[in-house]
Amino acid sequence: MAAPPSNKSLSDDYSSILPLQGVSSMLSRTISLATIHLSVRQPSKSEIHIEQSVSASAASVPGTNEDYVLDWEWRESQDPFFGEVRGRSRWIARGEVGGEDGYFGEGKWEEEKGGELVQAVSEEGKEGGGWKAVHVWGFEEIGDGRRYVRRVVVRGKGGEMKKPFLLDHRALREFERDELAKYLRSEQERHSEDTLTGEIFDCVESNSIPPDVGALWVRVSKTNSSVILGLQQQYSCIIRRTAISSFGKKLKGPHWQLLWNEANGASGILELLGRFSVADVKQFCRLIAQSSNKARITARENAIEEVLKGLLPSVFPEANPKSTDKRPLAAVYIQMAPACSSDFVRDMLQKTAIFKKQELPTRYLIRVFAPMFRSFALDALFSDVQSRWDVWDYLPALLGHEPPLPSDVPECSASMQFCIEVLRRLVLHKERVMNLDLFFSSLALPFLRRASKRKLPPHVLKEALRLMILYIEAEPQGMSDFSFGNARAVHQRANLEFYPLVAQCWSMLPDDLEEELVGATKLLNGGLGGKGVETVFQKIRKRNRYRLFQLYCLHESGLQADIEDDSGLRKIGERTWDSSIFFLFHEDHGLRLLQDLSRVRPENDYIRAIHGGRTIRGLAKEPNSGYGDPNILLTHLQQMLYGLPSVEVAEADLEKRKMKALRSREQSDRAFWARNAIIYSIGTGSLQLYHSTLLWAQRYVRDPLTLKTLIGASTTLTSEGIRLLAFPPLKNRKLTANIVRSHISKANEILLTFVETARLALREPSYQASDWSTPFSLFRLVLDIRIARIESVQMAANLSETDAYEFIWSPTLEMLLKVETTGHQDGYEALNLRDVGGPLKSGRFLSLEKLPSIFSPSTYRFLDNLAIQRDKFWKTLRPRLHHAAAALPAPWPSGLPIQSLVENYDVARGEADGQMPYIASRASSVVFIDPGEALSSLPEDEDMKQAIGCFVDSFRMALELYVFQAAEQEERKSRLREAWLYATKDLTRGRMSAKEAQRFWEPTFRPTANYIEWQLLPEDEVYKYPIILDHVEPGISTEWNPIEAMPAKHNARILQPTIIDCMRAISKSSGNLLSKLYVPEPRTEGVLPPSVWSTPNSRTTREGKIALAMLYIDATRSPAKNSSRILASAFPSDSDMRYPPLFLDSDFLATHSPSELDAVWALEDTKVRSSIPPVLLRTFTRQLLGKLSTLKSEDPQISSFEQVTYSLLRALCEGDNPALASDLVMHTILERPDARSWHRQLLTQQFMRRLSPIAAKECLMAFATGVQENLRLAKENKVDVSYDEKSTKPFVKVTTVKFLAQFLGNADFISAQDSLDVLTDLLHNASHIDIRVAIIDTMVEIIPRTEDSASSHLAEQVFNSLSLLIPVISGLNERYQLTENDWTTAVNAGQPPEIESSLSGPLLNAFLGTVKSQLQPDWVRRNMIQRIILPAVEASISVHRRWLQIFLSKFNASTQDLDLPLPPVRSALLTNLLSSPSMHHIPANLVELHHKITMTNMRPSPRLRAVLQALGSNHALLASNAGKHFISHFRLGPNAYNHGGFCFSRLLTTSRETEWKDVSISMIQSYVLEEMSALLELEDPTFAVWDGWVRQLEPNTLPQVHEANGKAWLEHARPVLDKIVRHVQARREDPSWQQDPNRKLRILPDNYSLQTWLLPYPAFQSGTPEQSSQEKCSIFVGSVSDELRSFLQDGLAGHLDDLAVLTGAVMRNRTVDERVLIAAMLGQVSKGQRPTELQYLGVNIATRLLEKLRRRNLNAKLKRAVDTLLDGWKTSPDNRLRTRAFRFQKMMGPDE
Repeated sequence: MAAPPSNKSLSDDYSSILPLQGVSSMLSRTISLATIHLSVRQPSKSEIHIEQSVSASAASVPGTNEDYVLDWEWRESQDPFFGEVRGRSRWIARGEVGGEDGYFGEGKWEEEKGGELVQAVSEEGKEGGGWKAVHVWGFEEIGDGRRYVRRVVVRGKGGEMKKPFLLDHRALREFERDELAKYLRSEQERHSEDTLTGEIFDCVESNSIPPDVGALWVRVSKTNSSVILGLQQQYSCIIRRTAISSFGKKLKGPHWQLLWNEANGASGILELLGRFSVADVKQFCRLIAQSSNKARITARENAIEEVLKGLLPSVFPEANPKSTDKRPLAAVYIQMAPACSSDFVRDMLQKTAIFKKQELPTRYLIRVFAPMFRSFALDALFSDVQSRWDVWDYLPALLGHEPPLPSDVPECSASMQFCIEVLRRLVLHKERVMNLDLFFSSLALPFLRRASKRKLPPHVLKEALRLMILYIEAEPQGMSDFSFGNARAVHQRANLEFYPLVAQCWSMLPDDLEEELVGATKLLNGGLGGKGVETVFQKIRKRNRYRLFQLYCLHESGLQADIEDDSGLRKIGERTWDSSIFFLFHEDHGLRLLQDLSRVRPENDYIRAIHGGRTIRGLAKEPNSGYGDPNILLTHLQQMLYGLPSVEVAEADLEKRKMKALRSREQSDRAFWARNAIIYSIGTGSLQLYHSTLLWAQRYVRDPLTLKTLIGASTTLTSEGIRLLAFPPLKNRKLTANIVRSHISKANEILLTFVETARLALREPSYQASDWSTPFSLFRLVLDIRIARIESVQMAANLSETDAYEFIWSPTLEMLLKVETTGHQDGYEALNLRDVGGPLKSGRFLSLEKLPSIFSPSTYRFLDNLAIQRDKFWKTLRPRLHHAAAALPAPWPSGLPIQSLVENYDVARGEADGQMPYIASRASSVVFIDPGEALSSLPEDEDMKQAIGCFVDSFRMALELYVFQAAEQEERKSRLREAWLYATKDLTRGRMSAKEAQRFWEPTFRPTANYIEWQLLPEDEVYKYPIILDHVEPGISTEWNPIEAMPAKHNARILQPTIIDCMRAISKSSGNLLSKLYVPEPRTEGVLPPSVWSTPNSRTTREGKIALAMLYIDATRSPAKNSSRILASAFPSDSDMRYPPLFLDSDFLATHSPSELDAVWALEDTKVRSSIPPVLLRTFTRQLLGKLSTLKSEDPQISSFEQVTYSLLRALCEGDNPALASDLVMHTILERPDARSWHRQLLTQQFMRRLSPIAAKECLMAFATGVQENLRLAKENKVDVSYDEKSTKPFVKVTTVKFLAQFLGNADFISAQDSLDVLTDLLHNASHIDIRVAIIDTMVEIIPRTEDSASSHLAEQVFNSLSLLIPVISGLNERYQLTENDWTTAVNAGQPPEIESSLSGPLLNAFLGTVKSQLQPDWVRRNMIQRIILPAVEASISVHRRWLQIFLSKFNASTQDLDLPLPPVRSALLTNLLSSPSMHHIPANLVELHHKITMTNMRPSPRLRAVLQALGSNHALLASNAGKHFISHFRLGPNAYNHGGFCFSRLLTTSRETEWKDVSISMIQSYVLEEMSALLELEDPTFAVWDGWVRQLEPNTLPQVHEANGKAWLEHARPVLDKIVRHVQARREDPSWQQDPNRKLRILPDNYSLQTWLLPYPAFQSGTPEQSSQEKCSIFVGSVSDELRSFLQDGLAGHLDDLAVLTGAVMRNRTVDERVLIAAMLGQVSKGQRPTELQYLGVNIATRLLEKLRRRNLNAKLKRAVDTLLDGWKTSPDNRLRTRAFRFQKMMGPDE
């Protein structure tokens, strides 16, 4: 018999054994819950007596007595529990234990006397034959003690169960992650880990537990065997992924060798990788790469190298062992390279050619092997060593951040030290190996950014800067092309950052780096501009700014001015500067500089005006001026540095501005000067002058437009004005209490002046209240600064808190009350100062300063007293506004509500504790309102409601004040708890239950509780449904209601509104004064439990959702006949039930009807999907597929059924064991062709990459075999696989076959050989053109992966297969190949066969796309041309010859008679080939053939003309397929030169990357000249074709044109162009042609535009590198001048058109440098001289060249050239020229 355990806490669940012994499930459950007591006696060694008694709770279970005689004899007995049984027992030796599959040997048995244990066998019945139980007893070490243990194996009809179980399977299924991990660790101490691993993995394989249990065990386990087994198993992706992760972690550890050995070393790893899916291989290789992160161990590197060699046998043929895996995963394997040695990596990178740079883990390799890559980089840059890898693939990383390690220089990283090494070599190297763009972006700027943030040693930084400057100075284009202020070049955008960074570094070490700063300054050719200087200033220390500016002005090449010298100051004054610069200097440097500039530059045109903005610094000096007023800046700077300026001087200046305002006739001028006066008064810092000026400005209240300017934000809300009104300036001034008091008093008076001015404006009809919101914003803005700076003022003036309140806050309080009182006086409603929030709520502008987090005590006192006084004022005001307010009962406030007293400033802070007694008392009285008052009904009287209005205390505001004004966190929690209890009990008594009260108040308290992290309610109830029933008998199907545990729904109840409801509903901000009392509709919070699909995903509810989803779908979609219902029996077995036999409760199905899609979506949830038992899901999905196959296409259910079924199949594909889905996916694709939209969702690359290589190959081969079989059947039945739509069951759709072909394109989950075999078979069997195109595209995609010698036979196979299509692409119709019978029929009928297309076909396009693609390797294009295209051309010509003979027979002609060149059938075959980048692989005979075809069309023979004429007269033949085809080849006319987008002349203007095979340039040139001769014979007076043809030879002078193309034009096109010009000119000058009245060509094309193309453009001059652009431009200008001179000599009137052409030719110069220099030379007029006629022509052209340029985009050299040019124009006696000069100067704009 199998006795129950007596210590259940240390034993496994016993309830599952008893059913095997015939015990009912109910009784089994009762026994499992009972407490068992054993009494064991052993009278002698051969006898043992055991008495079992049961706890009273299981009184129905009888006790038993067991007697054992240890002689191994059978004895029968009557057991009260099991009936008739027999048994025997004996002693056995410890070494004999191990039967029953080794289960007994797993125990950690103690050695007894003699080393013996007890073995007992019990059987049902006298003769056995029923259940059988085998026991082994003894003592084991369990936990921390010695325990008596029975191990039992029970066999019954339902299977076998071994007990005590090592693990509780129910716990494995139900415990949450943390609890499960704790449980596994406890069992880890009790049992062998290998045994536990076996049991857990067996359970995962049988699907009795979710796979995440196995994954967790792999992490918990301490042994390597669990990891190895996890890698080896094939039934769980989750376990394998976790095992790979654990393998990677352990490989980093010190005991990696043990793990490696247990995996059987390199051979074992290779075997594992050969069984891994592609996804697993990628993860494994990535983690292997990281194994050397912490430490590099030679032995480990060697081990990994051995694996990598074995994986890449084509690279390492000597490797042993080698992988047998043929999948193309070299790019994945190479990811392991960082874990290998540097020698290995260097050797591999240099000798192999199979890796593309995008396949290498470059960044990681750089980090690990930085020294090696540094060596590569230096060799690539500075030596002749050739490397397969572009140095710029890794050099930026080495220079920028890799590796992130320190160097031997303090504060200098390894990458920064390498930067310096590269800089040294760059400067010493003879050649320029790095252009400036790369220099700045990759080296200089990254280095300086880091250097500016760390303290490098001075000598290191000095050397780096010196080397950078030396390299920049050596730029071969010269400094004229290096301008920081010019953004026209790509690299110059980066340069704008270089100088600021240099200055920033200098600021840290000014004494050490001044020489380098000077060098960088000299590079600033064109300057930084005012804003640029400001940007630099803001990045460096203030005390260094003046010296920086001094050096900048002294050494900037465009300035070179000493600011200590008057002449230098004058040069500085010639530029415009931003006004903010003068305020950025340290101490009085800015003031002295401004004074000096004003002295030497009385024009005051050196400051840039700022229009708009809230500052006084950028005010223009005059109306409509672009220059700022330096006098205002001087006054303001003096005031800031030294206090108030001279009153007399200030008043005099102010008076001048006032007088200008008074005398101005224009309103805009008047507004400007009036505003100027106000701004100036602010700049003086004198409140007296400010106040008097405001009073003076009141006269403009009758001038509405001027008034708008004077009260606008740019006048009243300047930052300087606001700060002046807040406090007296602190800088360089000794403050006293009297100064502060006087200043505050006067400032408050000014603020009241704005109110007084508004009162005056009220009388005017133009008054608009919205205009005054701007000046009224001053109250809040000024108060913000007073609050922010009060402590600084107190410290400066030595004020106590009492003094601060008396001198600052008390007057402020008085001022604010006066404003509010004024606003409520009768007649002043339009001032809009009646807000319940007070005057501080006026305006809409943001504060200038951030308010402090802690206010001063005097500030809190001020805010508290302000609340008292405002409340007092409103208590007297409200009865005047509404008489009923005088009789309001408690708790309605008679004054202001609490939110209106505090809303302007956040005083809900702990620092306010005890500082604001009035606010605190108000808050407490609201929070702890009398329950009787709080629950009072609302007044029904409308007058009373109107009187209450918005004057309702906000409970939420009061709660925040009450809680947050506590100083300590614990006190806050205590206050919140107290308020919560009061609200949920006292303030809801009688209205709702306690739970309803908590839910009712929770939204009100939640925001406050969140801040202090206090839990208002108990933890939210966890909705524990659906949960699978337990205690279900295995053989009995049980009804299940999955929502049995769902709590009842509670609806919200509407409550009678009370006062407390109004207090809860009111906002925390003030309301509208005129609003009526808002009456809410209070209601309790209802409870709506989540749907059965939306409950939280615990492990138990996940299992419930899985079962429910399948049962629900099963209930609504009954399975096919003869199939079993899902979960009709226990899963996976009766003895270990994960899901018992279940069916859904009928009431649930009747009352709850979730949609099937909800069930599907529940299974597709990521967390649920990973737990679905794959075997069960497969079984269910297969049943649904069977049912689906019985439905007809017209069945209305089929659409929804398909969606459900295929969604489940997709979930199976994405599940833990995707291999189980393979055959179902193939069945769906092959048997359900109409579901093609689902095919691509089921069979995905991701799915295949999760399969093992064997499974992936079997799956794909099954797909391919099915397709091939269907294609064979289709061919046998002569069915078109794509268009047999009427067939009830098409053999296979074309989309399916295309899908297969395309799917193989990037198939790294099977070998390239397998892919090609499938594609080759498809190519033989599939004739549909779309399928063949897909096959071609896929094969072409595979070819580049077969470049290495080991795979060369694959490339051979590809080209051999593709060559089968040569007859197809060379024929007349790609969809049908003509037979000899077809040709015979055509000849006899005299009717040529129909041609599909004269241009191209889909198959041909696919081949030509490969030839034309520059992405394809050259060897692929070469083979494609030589093995496919050229044979196709020859075959096509042969076919075309036969076709032409038939066609021409209609005209009694032949190809020989007409001397026709024979083109291919499709013209694209030739033209696409010639225009491809593979021209160097094309033989000369094809080039010559195309030329003959072109000339035949351009200059047809007389016989051909006759045929074409006859064809044109036969309209039916002309419109036929044959006629259209013939004329598409031979009636192209003169436009044939560009047929198919290819023309020979274009070959002369582009460079050749590779030498052509046997096509010479002279041959092309001769072809072009022949075309010229043919075009000149045309009788076309418009010369439209000629112009298009000759335009191909036009030079392109754009600066971005490739240098090689320019050289090609010079060497190849220009000689031809010269010959054309001379030929045309010679014919024009030929007397015989001129005098022949019957000449065929009446006129010749204009030649002058071609002559201008031959001008010596600077871009095309082949001078020496040292030849300057000025010299090249001078040569060009000389030629242009010669042309102009010839116009004048012949008479300009006859050359007006030529002059326009010449001007356009000059405009062809595109670079700024060329345009400016050419314009300066062409338009040059000596000072004081009147221009000659020739000079005037040059001036006109110069104007065109410069008209779109802006001065700010020119460097210093070009500016000087323009200035010289304009100086000559300005001093000319010619008025037109002078006018042009000044107009042009204005058009070019200022310098900056």
